[in-house]
Amino acid sequence: MTDGSLLAWRFGAAGLTALALAAIAWIAWRAWRQWDLLSDYDWSHPNARGEDRHEFLGHAAFLLCGASFIGVLYAGVPAIFITTCR
Repeated sequence: MTDGSLLAWRFGAAGLTALALAAIAWIAWRAWRQWDLLSDYDWSHPNARGEDRHEFLGHAAFLLCGASFIGVLYAGVPAIFITTCR
């Protein structure tokens, strides 16, 4: 790589970015299932039980996965498109 080409680094960055995005998507899917919104459409819980707290943690995890997905995409895409060090 004495010619200034970053092809190997670009493929490495693309692979790691894709791996991180796949892991975040998997965790988001699990959080969505834990949130369990579609089974009861219950948005408010005036007398919270253990199950309601469990669903809230799923909701929070799902939203954090969305923010993480955007952050990894934002950090990974420029590394993929940089073509040379010159």
